[in-house]
Amino acid sequence: MHCFGAGQVELRVHAQRRRPIPEATPWSGRAATLLTHTDAGDSYCIVAGMGSGGLISELLRQSELRLIVVDPDQHYVDKLRRHYDHADLYGTRIFAHVGRPAAFGLPPYMASVFVAEESLCIGLV
Repeated sequence: MHCFGAGQVELRVHAQRRRPIPEATPWSGRAATLLTHTDAGDSYCIVAGMGSGGLISELLRQSELRLIVVDPDQHYVDKLRRHYDHADLYGTRIFAHVGRPAAFGLPPYMASVFVAEESLCIGLV
């Protein structure tokens, strides 16, 4: 931000406080196994429903994937956006949208990986 006014002032730079992604959740091993079975690199991953958020955190921590999360609950999507915005990841590594994952209308071949913590999120059960 730049401010203009009369007189000279000393330049101040304020560092952004980043919240680290928590380590070693119950999803650590599951995410690691998933990532060994894919060669997705830094491509896109669709996450159908947030679930506990553990899989999302681990995929961000253990990979370079860019996650697109689709969840029907506006409250949880807003909370996820704020959380990862504070970690300086929202908009670069993670994106969140409100909607039903099974009917969201993503283009074909958009992502290399498609995951869900719960099969109910994608209508398999």
